[in-house]
Amino acid sequence: MVMRVLLYFLVFVLFMYACNDKEERDFPSIQTHANVIVEEDGVTAFGSFEGGWSSTITDIGFVYYLSGTSGTDYEIVSLGAVEAGVSDFNAKIVRNLLIGAEYTIKAYLTTSKYTVYGEEQHFISKGGKAPIIAGFSPDNVWIGDTLTITGRYFSDKNDDNHISFGEEVTQPIVSNDSILKVVVPNTIKTVKSDVRITVAGKSSSFSEKLIMAPPVIDEILPENVLPGESFRLKGHGLLSIKSLIIGQQNFPVVTQSDTSLLFTLTYDISTGSKNLKLMMLDELLEPEKQYNIVLPQITSVQPQIAWIDSVLTVKGKYLDRLTNFQIGRNGLQEIMKTDSLVTLRVTGLFNSETLNAKFRYNGDVDSGLKITFNMPVITSISPAITHAGETIELTGERFFYGMAPNIGTLTDVSENKATLTLPWMIPAGKHTIDLSYMFDFSAGTVEFTIPPIKIIDYWPKEIKRGDTVNVIVENLPENLAGYYAVAFDRRPGDVIAKNGKELQCVVPYDAEIGNNPSLLVHIGLQEDIIENAFVLTEKWKKVDKNFAMEGGACHFIEMDGAQYILFQDQHFSSLKKFDSSSEEWFQISRTDLFNESYIVTTFSIDNDLYFVSYNSTGLNLNYKYSTSSKDWSRIADFPVEMNGYFSFSNQGRGFVGTIDSFFEYDKVNDRWIPRQTLPTTHYEVVNPLIFSYNGNGYLGFKKSVVDKIEYNEFWRYNMDTDDWNDLGGAPLNVYSGGSVITKDNIAYILGKGYDVPGEFKAYDLSTNTARNLILPPSQWGQYYHIFYENGYVYFMMRSDYYSGWQLFKIAISDLNK
Repeated sequence: MVMRVLLYFLVFVLFMYACNDKEERDFPSIQTHANVIVEEDGVTAFGSFEGGWSSTITDIGFVYYLSGTSGTDYEIVSLGAVEAGVSDFNAKIVRNLLIGAEYTIKAYLTTSKYTVYGEEQHFISKGGKAPIIAGFSPDNVWIGDTLTITGRYFSDKNDDNHISFGEEVTQPIVSNDSILKVVVPNTIKTVKSDVRITVAGKSSSFSEKLIMAPPVIDEILPENVLPGESFRLKGHGLLSIKSLIIGQQNFPVVTQSDTSLLFTLTYDISTGSKNLKLMMLDELLEPEKQYNIVLPQITSVQPQIAWIDSVLTVKGKYLDRLTNFQIGRNGLQEIMKTDSLVTLRVTGLFNSETLNAKFRYNGDVDSGLKITFNMPVITSISPAITHAGETIELTGERFFYGMAPNIGTLTDVSENKATLTLPWMIPAGKHTIDLSYMFDFSAGTVEFTIPPIKIIDYWPKEIKRGDTVNVIVENLPENLAGYYAVAFDRRPGDVIAKNGKELQCVVPYDAEIGNNPSLLVHIGLQEDIIENAFVLTEKWKKVDKNFAMEGGACHFIEMDGAQYILFQDQHFSSLKKFDSSSEEWFQISRTDLFNESYIVTTFSIDNDLYFVSYNSTGLNLNYKYSTSSKDWSRIADFPVEMNGYFSFSNQGRGFVGTIDSFFEYDKVNDRWIPRQTLPTTHYEVVNPLIFSYNGNGYLGFKKSVVDKIEYNEFWRYNMDTDDWNDLGGAPLNVYSGGSVITKDNIAYILGKGYDVPGEFKAYDLSTNTARNLILPPSQWGQYYHIFYENGYVYFMMRSDYYSGWQLFKIAISDLNK
């Protein structure tokens, strides 16, 4: 009950106070009019005040803020003190108005004691006036400087003012209606930037660009920088520097402040003096500053003549950056290393080259200072008189495996001793031994002597091929192991024994030597010769002729004791006949029938010579030459393909065969008559030995060669019974065919095997036995032929296809002795 009475009393007091308010307060009442005029460039608000008051009105105006906020973050439009008699007022708000935003506005009045607000009104803003930029200072700035911008219609709030430098947007640190202060951001991108200010969604730009001032560079530390290392720029205003430019390379800033920049170079950068070039934002800046990119430098090395375990003292700059010290490509051991001094140990052999080292990944740093390898020297040689192929002992200093003498071969090398085997190919006289290692050289000064060989005596003085000759030679080496020879007219014979100074040698069987051959002993590069040392007592004589039938195939044919040859040169074929009186070959016919043909075999019947050939297309072309009518004519083609070939002619009949066919030529009817095929199991007949005698044809051919041993077959064909008889093996090697003359039931057969000397044998056709004959002279190969005329056996040979033919002869009576 008491509480209810107290409540009624308080209400009454407040009511009485309100009824007496006008009469008692000392400030007017103020109204905010609802007729707010909203325009594109601002808002016009109206207000008024009335009543009695005693205080002086010091300011009137409006406050406004975004609707829905607390109202503490408001903007003020002040009209100042009121003149006497004025009770209505208005103001146009042109700044800090967001387009489309709802604002709350109310009038205010301030006296000396109070501030009174009118009621709230609301409006939707269409924005205010765009800010106007009058200018800025300073004109040139560095990043981090404070820029002052003057103008109008700025917001008093920092957050509402957006300042753009190009594409970079920042906000001021001080704001009012006419001044903005802003720190130039480090995100600015260009040296020259457009300046734009945006307030409450409306923007304006200044006609002039903001220009970044170039930095001041006081020093470069260090002035000499190495690839892969860092250097620093000191100065002011350095925040605008983005990178260092060297040639085509761009080096970004590693660490940065307004007063300091740090750059790190790559290892592959080129060296030399460089003009400083910097990328300042988007422009190239070239201050008048220089720096040097250098490599470590070796300025001296001592000693400059070194050996294994020598210690090298190296001086220079930046040496502690170097690794892998080498002489050429030979590594050295590091003992101690500082920036200016390095000591190194030589651990092995090296070649005289310059000292170099590896600098990181930038390659080699070459000092240009050559370290000379202290080459070994020879102080004595024992024995001082020696011979080719023998061993001597060297004494000296700094010997090692790998040093190379200019003479001989080293073995058993120690530091002071070495054994050297002299070569066979060394001339007589005084010699010194030079030593080399790689490209280093030590000239020899100690001499040794090789005495010359000399023939003292020899016997017998009359010789024939196959005889044994004894020769006494002074200064022979103890052992003959290199190239040596005893030669007769410079045709070497086989040395079969050595006994001290005495050599035994066999006069070569197949060499062409003169009537008074010389004697020559050859040891390596030494030789001694005695001219006309012997009298040759054998019967083979050389006919002093050289028949110029070189570079073409030659086909020999015998007909009734007369000898013919068909020589094929490049354009024509010449048919020649041998004249025993002049010992010359005379041409009897010249033809172009075989220009495109290969003659495979020949035979003769009566007075006709027959030639079986094929051309390059495989066409069989067979011709005969009549010695009586002296003309050429074509005969019947051979019935089968020729797979290997051989031929006989005897007693007016001619036969041609292959490995799997055999025919007799019918001269009367110009046809080929089949005969009994060769009954061999072998698969080919190549380079056969063929001859005929008394109605029999003989055929020998090689089957195989194993370890220089020839295996062959030898057959006899009976022309009357048309059958073959196997005679076993041929009487000699037939690898290169053979050549035969027959007389008095003896076949004189000349043949040559594979990689073995030639053979000459008399083969008895009755007993099928053979005996050796003295070989014709000259070292003959596959081009040879023998024939018989007027009591002489003639031997023709040429050393190769492109040489001329030589002719030798022996009386058949002497051949059989």
